[in-house]
Amino acid sequence: MEIILTRVPGASDADITEFELEFDDGRWIYEGEMEYQGLDYEFEIDAQNGNILAWEIDD
Repeated sequence: MEIILTRVPGASDADITEFELEFDDGRWIYEGEMEYQGLDYEFEIDAQNGNILAWEIDD
């Protein structure tokens, strides 16, 4: 969660609406969603190294 909150200044863990650990394509990935200041964020993070694999913002 810290990686996501660092990327969106001012957001808090209360803004994260979904956060799951899943095994996909042979690796563990955190997938989730966040709503902050009228924007919807969707993300995927490699659970082993913390790299952001996907990042989308919708208004």
